[in-house]
Amino acid sequence: MLSGSLLPVLETAAPATPCAGCSASCCREYAVPLTANDVARIVADQSLDFWDFVCRWEDRDGLISRGIVPHFRFEDDPENRFVIGLRPVESRQLPGTRMCRFLDEASDSQGCGNSARCSVYESRPVVCRVFPFRWDSNGRVAVQPGVERGAEEVAGRPALCPSRWNLTDEQSEQAAADLEQCREEMAVLRLLAERWNRHPGPWELFPEFLRIVSARLNLVEA
Repeated sequence: MLSGSLLPVLETAAPATPCAGCSASCCREYAVPLTANDVARIVADQSLDFWDFVCRWEDRDGLISRGIVPHFRFEDDPENRFVIGLRPVESRQLPGTRMCRFLDEASDSQGCGNSARCSVYESRPVVCRVFPFRWDSNGRVAVQPGVERGAEEVAGRPALCPSRWNLTDEQSEQAAADLEQCREEMAVLRLLAERWNRHPGPWELFPEFLRIVSARLNLVEA
């Protein structure tokens, strides 16, 4: 069941492959918000249509947005608040559960999910790029609480990451750059939400709105 937001690393035995042994739990656990740049990049890189991978998540209680991702309103349901995100699909490995549209379970020859991988890794959304990083109260890169092995008591469920993280300087610098990119893309998305929400249109016209905005802002950079 997808719940919550991917927004905000890691103590591993093999920093060169920090996600080795990952069960892709985060790709099954979370609703994944999308920025306008994410949509433009995936459309351009993967030759997909908006409707192939985008959905709107009802977010009445703000559990997905967490005060970070902007809400959009639509003409067909004006009293509700939505987050634009990746459309989930049914898991073949775990019937009755859902997962990210781009999770490739076929890469796991054992059928247990331990080597399932992102099929659009180079084009993945910015919140996937920053996960599980966040800024701490001192403005330093830190791991999001409750996702590392050994944090089960904090999260109340099995840890999402199979090991703990010790960041190298290079990893920390990349995480900081990704977090800054996320901040910038969310700022742009908030401006778009403000503009759209002045006169909410139908959901069916939203892709054209994003297409026009993306063309004007040239939102195709990785």
